[in-house]
Amino acid sequence: MKYKKLVKLGLIVLLVVLANFVVVKMVYANKITGKSAQFFARLYNLKIGVIHEPNQDLAIYLSDYFENVNFVNEYLKAKIEYEQSDVATEEDDIFDPFAIDEIPKPAVVDKVIWDKLVKEAWIAKVARENEITLSEEEIEERMHIFGDSEKIKKTMEESYGLSFDLYKEYMIKPAILEAEVYASLIENYKDVKGVQKIQEAWAWLEQGGDFDETAKKYSEDMSFIDNTLWLTEGESSGLYESVRDLEVGDFSKIVQLPIGYVIWNIETEALDEETQKEAKEVRGIFVASKSFDSFYTEYLNMVDIERKFKI
Repeated sequence: MKYKKLVKLGLIVLLVVLANFVVVKMVYANKITGKSAQFFARLYNLKIGVIHEPNQDLAIYLSDYFENVNFVNEYLKAKIEYEQSDVATEEDDIFDPFAIDEIPKPAVVDKVIWDKLVKEAWIAKVARENEITLSEEEIEERMHIFGDSEKIKKTMEESYGLSFDLYKEYMIKPAILEAEVYASLIENYKDVKGVQKIQEAWAWLEQGGDFDETAKKYSEDMSFIDNTLWLTEGESSGLYESVRDLEVGDFSKIVQLPIGYVIWNIETEALDEETQKEAKEVRGIFVASKSFDSFYTEYLNMVDIERKFKI
């Protein structure tokens, strides 16, 4: 009797295992789709793909793929329908990384989301390695980069009929994290070529080199030399702090900008009549920093990417 029970139990377990195996196979074969596929993808922790690094693998999950595809399809449909309506205005334009002006075919959305998830897997890895995190408060603080948050929320919810929270999760948060990771890569001097070039320019100036001649030799954008810029005390960019203690004719230390490195030269200084704050007119020797795409391309060239699920 006991033996029969064990046999029955074994058969039940075997049937469950086989059923699970069949369900997984059907999801990967697109025989199970929609909400059911999403449910099983999350239940079994299914992967859409894997990034094989030399020392580890990074999983990309199928549930994330389905969730992104659903949101992007809804977003693009709502956006395009609204923009083609009579009530659409330019004031309703919001941050849109896709730049798609017509309802795309499924294959187009599939590629967009796959590329997005691969990049986000790498970004998340770099963020973990450098202990970069984003709290809800930090996301809110950085929302101004993309425009007025209340205006964006109104556009999403009233004009598009979509969730503002989902828009933040799938579009705003990844963009902010990408910017934070890029800043970390640059700050940790992984941009060897750019840093070396601007350091050579600064060393040349330190040895008594003429600023304009040094600029001709090292600057990658002569508009920083041919045109002047006013840096005013208290401005939000904080650039004035790099020249606060300098006199006319002095040059600054190396200043890191979001797009590169600059050495300022003080041309004149004055009092801003409108704000009654100190201002300095500057020109600069500019060297572009290594782009985010360059860092990412280098990474892609050193890994193998395997895709397990395709539409």
